[in-house]
Amino acid sequence: MLLEVQTKTEREMPRRLLEYTAMQHREFKKPVYPVVLNLTGRLQEERYSFDCLDLTVVTFNFRTINLADLPGEHLLHHAPVEIIPLVPLMRHEYPAEEILARCVERIAEAPVEWQADLYLGLAVFSSLRFTREVILKMKAKIIDEFMKALNEAVRKNN
Repeated sequence: MLLEVQTKTEREMPRRLLEYTAMQHREFKKPVYPVVLNLTGRLQEERYSFDCLDLTVVTFNFRTINLADLPGEHLLHHAPVEIIPLVPLMRHEYPAEEILARCVERIAEAPVEWQADLYLGLAVFSSLRFTREVILKMKAKIIDEFMKALNEAVRKNN
């Protein structure tokens, strides 16, 4: 028997999404299409509802995009560079080291002032998917590129 435990945050997420959706709708008076970008791959119900006595007070539906279901190689080559830090969380046919190396190459094409943030995002999101050993193998390259980008951004701003 497989028993999955939900964290408090995971249980509260649909309610918070309802709140955010309602606030956006109220402020901008436009329809809002609520979407959850699922980083972990854990399945979640795409609905939030509650009843009071015999009345269903709220039924709220939303869409979930599971990054683990998206084709990482395609997005690595065709998506805007701002998406690249999320690529390690996607589906791949290549080894982790190769994916990370390609991500580093793609981020190097971004404007210099974006690169430090993109490398940091790549490091954070990679740690959700890849083993510590894989991250440590690529750490030096990612840190080198991060430091180059940071130094270049500082140089440009001075």
